Amino acid sequence: MKAKEYLLVDIGNSTSVFSRCDGDKLYSVKTVLTKDMDACRIDKELSSFDSVYVSSVVPSIDALLIKYPSVKHVDSLNIPKLTLNVSLPSQVGADRVVNALSAVSQYHRSCIIVDSGTATTICYVSSDYVYHGGIIFPGMGIASHSLAMHTGKIPFIQVQKQDRFLGKTTEHAVQSGLYFGYIHMINGFIAQFKSHYPDALIIGAGSGLDILNDAIMLDVTNPHLTLQGLMYCIPFFSK
Repeated sequence: MKAKEYLLVDIGNSTSVFSRCDGDKLYSVKTVLTKDMDACRIDKELSSFDSVYVSSVVPSIDALLIKYPSVKHVDSLNIPKLTLNVSLPSQVGADRVVNALSAVSQYHRSCIIVDSGTATTICYVSSDYVYHGGIIFPGMGIASHSLAMHTGKIPFIQVQKQDRFLGKTTEHAVQSGLYFGYIHMINGFIAQFKSHYPDALIIGAGSGLDILNDAIMLDVTNPHLTLQGLMYCIPFFSK
């Protein structure tokens, strides 16, 4: 008898990640631009699956998924095992709670999770599956777009890894400012978190930290943390 196959979908503001799953492992992971997630693309990806688990922070995509009875949205109001120690649980992004569940389920200890995409988030979850909150600030892409939009002469600049911090051109100055600025900011926040939770494991999630990974004080890098969190949800929603 063929093993049941599930589809896991992590829908972010900039990119969406799809993975097939047999309940124990991920395979065929692929990334698409969220702006390309129209009704035709969604139907192509979802139509052959009986069970689809979705973590989404994009309401316009959620609206396109309503017609699919196979879709199970995982969010802050139905996340299994996790208790949210925050003032307004409904406002906590699905990606943040799924990451928290994934981190404790895999590493069996308190975790500080750094996830960077359109926004950068740093969250703390204790080993007893309690999500305690975190911080949110703009990702590097938003920061670069903001400079381009609000200045007369600075174009949008895609940030690359830098060896020298002193900019000799405008482009280099922006590259250096964003690259080293985000390293110092993220490391500063990590140090502050660690002063409160010294035994926590520091996890880098997603792919948005790729150019910063070597310079950030991470213990573990896990680009599929969210997808793995969705996989851990399957037994609870299948009951």
